[in-house]
Amino acid sequence: GANPAFASLFGAESVEDVLGIDAAELYRDPEDRAELRRRLGSEGVVRDLEVPAETLEGDSMWLSITATRTGGDGRSYADGVVRDIAPRKRRETELSMFRRAVEASGHSVYFTDKYGTIQYVNGAFEATTGFSADEAIGQTPQILKSGEHDRRFYEALWDTILSGDVWRDEVVNRTRDGNRYVVDQTIAPVEWPTGEIEHFVAVNVDITERKRREETLEQFRSAVEHAGHAVLITDTEGTIEYVNGAFERISGYSAAEAIGETPSLLKSGEHDRAFYRELWRTIEADEIWRGEVINERKDGEQYVID
Repeated sequence: GANPAFASLFGAESVEDVLGIDAAELYRDPEDRAELRRRLGSEGVVRDLEVPAETLEGDSMWLSITATRTGGDGRSYADGVVRDIAPRKRRETELSMFRRAVEASGHSVYFTDKYGTIQYVNGAFEATTGFSADEAIGQTPQILKSGEHDRRFYEALWDTILSGDVWRDEVVNRTRDGNRYVVDQTIAPVEWPTGEIEHFVAVNVDITERKRREETLEQFRSAVEHAGHAVLITDTEGTIEYVNGAFERISGYSAAEAIGETPSLLKSGEHDRAFYRELWRTIEADEIWRGEVINERKDGEQYVID
């Protein structure tokens, strides 16, 4: 026998359409059919057996089968429950693909449940933080806390992700051995179809070296700005990208006027082509050039620099 739900599951319009069909024949893999029969025959029961199956029209699906062998009048029957688990199997496949992508990525990634307990970390997380998966799973991201951020920072983070939004910011963390490092962190909630938050995924891009370079550049820029000497920076083609305040005062050209030009806008005509060829030959060889140069200000007045 069968109920309407069973008939509908297999794409039948009525119970009568499935009566008389050997249910095991609806399971796609012959080995699954044989396993179902074997277990019912030898054990008398099957619990949560997951098998790929087909509707009467040949469409694919996944089923979970729980059945018990019964008998009477010299005949053997199987009574049970069949559940459609295709949505869960699709979700498992998607999660498996996502995890493979995460493992192959170079960024530190961890998953937490909706309460913040770490459930998974990838290899990059272990390499970056110094915590093994066994050490991290079951803990919370507080194991990485550096003390650099106040309570309001973390409250804003939780308010954002618990409302279902994506949070992104720079975070200063500490490794297992106490070393400070900086990440560009993105945390996204993952929701059930009902809209309820299932877990959170955190992707952490290590930007420690970039931040160090930025700090060094800022220190250099500050020193240059306060220097009494004219300083200009060009790209490898000689196009001016930066000038300091002393350059503007001495040359008469504002930063807006100088940037995008070349140092030839200061050319006085006092030096021949060989002079500039030697200058370029030296610096293109990664050597330092030094000499006295007669330049010309914006107003046409000449001045000499070392």
